[in-house]
Amino acid sequence: MTNKLVKVTMPSGKWYRGTLMGVELSSLTLVLDRVSSDEGNMKKIFIRGGSWETITPEEKAFPIEALNDRIAATFPPGQVKLVGDTISILNGKIKVTSAGVEGTGPTKNHVQKIFDQFMDELPAEKE
Repeated sequence: MTNKLVKVTMPSGKWYRGTLMGVELSSLTLVLDRVSSDEGNMKKIFIRGGSWETITPEEKAFPIEALNDRIAATFPPGQVKLVGDTISILNGKIKVTSAGVEGTGPTKNHVQKIFDQFMDELPAEKE
């Protein structure tokens, strides 16, 4: 998980979210960069091994609201609705999720172009 976004929880319930820069294997001390927490933001922290409870990978949430706004701007008011994590267009004839566009016809093709452009503009994940 090195160089990936992680969330570290403490036994007290506190948490830290940041990029895992390194782990000292003998003590399991963690180094996190660009950290946010329930206490605020920090540039970098070291978390001593034995003082943390769990470490889990965190994926950035798909910006479905931003995609919804972009699609809605090309349709008459009321034709595009965000329902949970799905964008419903024309009363469900076209559906859009983070996985892609479902439907048929010229409207689907129009929405597919918007979706493809939106995906191309998202920041690429660093491997």
